[in-house]
Amino acid sequence: MNSKRQEFNLDIKGVKKYPLNDDIGNYRLQEIGQMSAKGMRGRKTMVFPIKGIMPNEGMQWKIGTEETLRLEAKGKIIAKNEKRYIIIRPEDESTDIFTPFW
Repeated sequence: MNSKRQEFNLDIKGVKKYPLNDDIGNYRLQEIGQMSAKGMRGRKTMVFPIKGIMPNEGMQWKIGTEETLRLEAKGKIIAKNEKRYIIIRPEDESTDIFTPFW
């Protein structure tokens, strides 16, 4: 058995931008995505309202109810133009943008 762990050296190609600002600081918005609710990946538990909006017909959210409740409790979900977004701040994620290794 080989005890060496394989690691990938990723190249940093930039830094994420946080163009919006509020009382807390800078942030960016990421739309809560939808995917087909049909087939093997379809889950009835992923079809629920987020801030009063259901996913489109035949679709489901890409995040579940527990994650939605967690984000809502932190005030990190907003409604804008009939879409739902997650507020992402620099401290929530790595700010580096990496070049894919493949």
